[in-house]
Amino acid sequence: MVSSGKHHGKRIKPIKPTKSLLNAIEKLKRLDTSLHVIWSKRGIPSHLCGILSVQEEEPEKAAWKFLSANLKLFKMKEGLKDLKFIRKTDSLGGSHVVFQQVSNELPVHNAFTSVHMDKTNRINKIDICYYPDIYVELPLEGISQEEAIRIALDTLHGENRLAKEVFAEQIIYPKRGAYHAAWKVAVPLVNPIEEWHVFLDFETGNVLDIAEALLKANGWGRVFIPNPVVALEDRTLTAESEIPDRAYSTVVLRDIDGSGYLRGKYVDTCNTPNRAKEPDLIFIWIKPTVSTKSISVIIPTYM
Repeated sequence: MVSSGKHHGKRIKPIKPTKSLLNAIEKLKRLDTSLHVIWSKRGIPSHLCGILSVQEEEPEKAAWKFLSANLKLFKMKEGLKDLKFIRKTDSLGGSHVVFQQVSNELPVHNAFTSVHMDKTNRINKIDICYYPDIYVELPLEGISQEEAIRIALDTLHGENRLAKEVFAEQIIYPKRGAYHAAWKVAVPLVNPIEEWHVFLDFETGNVLDIAEALLKANGWGRVFIPNPVVALEDRTLTAESEIPDRAYSTVVLRDIDGSGYLRGKYVDTCNTPNRAKEPDLIFIWIKPTVSTKSISVIIPTYM
């Protein structure tokens, strides 16, 4: 069993993409030379944006087919045996298929792979949180669900402020390069309105983490700093000019509210008609012009 004590304070050293993974990306660029990639600290892509496949018949089938064909790129297991289909949703732009990583039949916290495609089921974006090296030997005995809820309430001093029933589930919780069999306890409170997630080591009952579930999330955006004319030092640009990739910067959008809209402490597009909504909080689009409305309304923070 991986214990929290042995790994306290351990930092993950970023892993650089291998040559074979970089070559795999180059092969994907045969369909779209402007393919945009964000690499995770684990040395695998966490985000791909661009044309990634040809037209397919069914969204779920298209998603499985692409992931199976590129499992080495994402360091996934043969047969995608640790991915579980969660849902398919449809939007005005197309379909969205979501998978959850599991280990020992338990969900891995926040380890989702989302495959997005257009109306022809052509994949145009993938977001991945996946742990290639995950291994947890489940303990034979641990604290009960009732004990986990009691510890969480005691930790938050929240027993007299409960808004509704407390929910607890067993999960695998990654933390600083270690993986823990854990209880995730969701505690909704009132006066003031809050919701907290308390993560407890399944074997010992020790608190691994406490996270605020409402408000505050970080996303990604592909933006101009401050505009294409300044970024490129090119005063010949017009409203109809094609903007090259070097004009953009990929930045962290801090403290947005997690709703999928650009809304938070530093930005709010509530007055924008047909405003952008990205459930994965990654606001990266391909080849807009200077006058594109969806870009002009973004006011990111990148400090």
